[in-house]
Amino acid sequence: MRLENIFGAFAFLAVMMVPASAQANQASRNAVLTAFFEAFNAHDSEAMADWVSDDIRVIYLSADGSSSEVNGVESLAQSMQDYFTALPSARSEILSFMVDGDHIAVRESASWMTAGGEARNQTALAVYRIENGLIASVWYYPETRAAN
Repeated sequence: MRLENIFGAFAFLAVMMVPASAQANQASRNAVLTAFFEAFNAHDSEAMADWVSDDIRVIYLSADGSSSEVNGVESLAQSMQDYFTALPSARSEILSFMVDGDHIAVRESASWMTAGGEARNQTALAVYRIENGLIASVWYYPETRAAN
């Protein structure tokens, strides 16, 4: 009887540890994504590179079904530097997110000022795949609300 109680206690602890482990993994994924967005908003392409895998794939999907890609950490850092040069006021924030395993679907809001001083913004969906504590893939979907 005592052995059954000990087994029951271990089984209970094992069940209780799974959600805690899943929560820790989720907190880790959120921390990676938060750091990536902070680096983006600081326009620090090198810091962004710290949060992605060496073989990162970034896929930009357009409304007509075509796509373009950035492959590799060096290409990402260069493309982001070019982006920040073109849009020095660009910022992005997470409006909402949903987690499914290693994937985080994010509704993002991007804002910037045009060369003429007009404020612009748009929202879009992006899906990030986090693997081994780094962003391994990103899929950016077309904006859902056109820039104003």
